[in-house]
Amino acid sequence: MRGTNRLLKAQQRCLRRAEIEWDGQRAEIDLLKAVGVAPGTGAPIHLRREICLWDRCLTPHWEPMGESLVELVEGSEEYREVAEGFKQTAPGYYILHIQRVQNRVLWVPYCWQRRWMEEKNPPGELNERLLYHGTRPENRRSIQEIGLRNTCRKVGIYGQGLYFAVEAAQSADYAKPDAHGHRFMFQVRVLTGQFTQGKEDMALPPEKPDGGGRYDSVVNVVSRPSIFVTFFDDLPYPEYLITFRGTRPPQN
Repeated sequence: MRGTNRLLKAQQRCLRRAEIEWDGQRAEIDLLKAVGVAPGTGAPIHLRREICLWDRCLTPHWEPMGESLVELVEGSEEYREVAEGFKQTAPGYYILHIQRVQNRVLWVPYCWQRRWMEEKNPPGELNERLLYHGTRPENRRSIQEIGLRNTCRKVGIYGQGLYFAVEAAQSADYAKPDAHGHRFMFQVRVLTGQFTQGKEDMALPPEKPDGGGRYDSVVNVVSRPSIFVTFFDDLPYPEYLITFRGTRPPQN
């Protein structure tokens, strides 16, 4: 089967479907259900992913330079994907830099948590999302080095945890400018898993009514969430640091 790199890239972008080459033909794979249909025969294709946490295949874009921030080249496919996601919901801002966070100390436990969540939650559950977290200039270094930990927790109306936004513009409100007017936001991989309504007094996600343990995260609106709150370490991985400037345009 060809198309392993294509599958990895699709998973990195949190896409639902991807195409692979199967016996010389194109086959569509449902990444959430890990299944597809063989062209011609209609036989099911079942994916099995062998996890080797120190294998480079889990970090296909990383540069061989250890733990670091890697500047993305403007115009590269990786840069465009991150920039387009940002601009879709934050069109009034100007991107100065996009840097990839390469930190295996954070990435490896995140992979363990992702595998565990995939096994415990029902097939087809959207466990991982690409979300945004705006931060103050003085916090960006600690986030890239030790991750989004207790120091980044917020006591808010949806719980006492780490807050992430679906739209970059919402996170930009929390990205206070430095002396040069530069602002900082992380595009974060977040294991949101199964979620429920958040409340101000929550220090942990609540228990599920069926006795199946706790929810993985909480949200502002269950039917269409725009804010996710997590409470446990290793559920978010700060994948890209976006440096930008500007202010939110006035709302009509």
